[in-house]
Amino acid sequence: MLYKMEVSSYICDLVRYLNYMLGVAPITTKAKQFPLHVSLTPEMHVQGEILLEQHRMLDFETRSFKFVERAPIDLVTECTIKLKLMY
Repeated sequence: MLYKMEVSSYICDLVRYLNYMLGVAPITTKAKQFPLHVSLTPEMHVQGEILLEQHRMLDFETRSFKFVERAPIDLVTECTIKLKLMY
């Protein structure tokens, strides 16, 4: 029984930790043909390409960041599919 309590405690700590994590990738204005670059849609305020090969997980409670705009669901889906191919 002690083992199950240790595992459930670990899972709770892991979930608590992951709730503060945010996946980010840099955006460049220099367009290059590369399979892991995703172009932003023309109607978005920010223009350029997302560089998925440089994505990172950040703790957004300890890092300062500024929300600029929300990405369309199609763009998020395309990025998610390509990231899943990498892992």
